[in-house]
Amino acid sequence: MRRMNAGNTNSGGYPASEMRAFLEGAAGDGSGPFELGLKTAIGDYLYTVKRYTSVKNGMAWNDFTVFLPTALEVGTTLYWDSSGVYPDDEDDTESLQKKFPIFSVRRTRKRKIGENPDFNSWWWLASTYSGSSSFCHINTSGTAYNHSASGAGGCAPAFCVA
Repeated sequence: MRRMNAGNTNSGGYPASEMRAFLEGAAGDGSGPFELGLKTAIGDYLYTVKRYTSVKNGMAWNDFTVFLPTALEVGTTLYWDSSGVYPDDEDDTESLQKKFPIFSVRRTRKRKIGENPDFNSWWWLASTYSGSSSFCHINTSGTAYNHSASGAGGCAPAFCVA
């Protein structure tokens, strides 16, 4: 379980988050503890990919090696909310983000490994939640919603190997 940021902020989006620093280093430089451990386990085969992601109130290109998927990449483009608030990734008017094939055959839930394997844990997405300081996540029933950036949630990172 990891938090997205120490405080409840999504300023700068996922690229500027504490979560990114943990996964791959603050600037995607490979210095993140998770990436270092992954390279120890599989070797130095991580491939850098250029992704178009929310930076809160806008979109930008960034390079990533280990990253969280966005709302569009897991196929949850619409979020139920009484105020009609959507992920800032909806600013992606060029439709550059596509649903990952694995989410076409698997539900958007991941299983919590532990005492009760039938309990589903919620997990973070790279998408910022528009109109707030939260990030999007997949909740325990597999539905997308938002959560305070300082809350501790699951992390299901993606990466490419060369």
